[in-house]
Parts: sequence; C-alpha cells; structure tokens
Amino acid sequence: MAQFDLYENQNTQTNEMYPFLLDIQSDILGDLNTRLTVPLAVSPKQYKSLPFTPMIEVNGKNYMVMFHLMASYPINEYGSVIGNLEKDRSILLGAYDFMIQGY
Repeated sequence: MAQFDLYENQNTQTNEMYPFLLDIQSDILGDLNTRLTVPLAVSPKQYKSLPFTPMIEVNGKNYMVMFHLMASYPINEYGSVIGNLEKDRSILLGAYDFMIQGY
C-alpha cells in the first residue's frame, strides 16, 4: 500500500455513491493496520469544486475527492489497487491542508 493509491470501494452499501477510495496516509506509517482514506464521489454535472472537495479525473471521468469524509479504514478491507494519484499530489495535499488549517 502506498500513499495516493486508489482502490475500488468493495462496500456494496456505499460503492455506488463512492466508487473509489484514496489512501492518503504517509508511507512512513506502513506498519499500521489501518490507512487514512478519502472517498471519491461521482460528480454531478453542475458541481462547483470547493477547496476541500477537488475534482480529480479517473479513467476519463471526474470525481470529487471528499476530504470532509476522510476516515481510518482497515487494510484488510481494501481491494486491489487500480491506480495511483501521485500526479495530483499538490491538489490533494492542498485540499487536506484546507481541511486542517482553513487555508
């Protein structure tokens, strides 16, 4: 597991609204049995991005990264890695910083 790895949401109760889970935890904490995770939501057509819900493209479709819904997630509940969003690092960390610091 690596920071910014993207996973399909395996939870049948939530995966329609939140099809992907993003691991944002630092790799230095790799020995923990949980990872800090942010769900990606299907984006409505008229959505205006907010500082804490940036828009990210995955497989040609736009998704909102829902930082206000981040939570610890057990590593044994993750599925297979489907990609990595390292290329969006500055956008993702900017949204995280906004949630924590307000700017």
